[in-house]
Amino acid sequence: EELILNMTLATKEKSGAELLSVNPVINLAVEYIDNHYTDNITIDDITNNLYITKSYLHQLFNENLLISPKKYINSKRLEKARNLLRSGLKPNEIYLSCGFTDYATFYRNYKGYFGHAPSEETNTVIERKIES
Repeated sequence: EELILNMTLATKEKSGAELLSVNPVINLAVEYIDNHYTDNITIDDITNNLYITKSYLHQLFNENLLISPKKYINSKRLEKARNLLRSGLKPNEIYLSCGFTDYATFYRNYKGYFGHAPSEETNTVIERKIES
């Protein structure tokens, strides 16, 4: 999961679809997600845009990326949130710009993904710098 995310975030100039080049449809789906993950997109938005079924989208993601489309979207949102938090912004200032509709959902997802609360992110960065 982290490898796929890092591949898509590795280069700002290239979208995840250009880096993956696994399947033309999955490339289009990843590109669509990369361009819209900060919006309140749904799986229906992706499938309607690509004229495919939900089950086919899930099959493509699971077979090629070993992750569900929803988890891919959430990981993109959470990585963006982490970067914004590390730049000094506060959690209640960023959750909407990362594609979350409410703070409780953002908080729960962040803590589940990274293992600590969003407010602890700046403390984690400071601790790492001190240890180095």
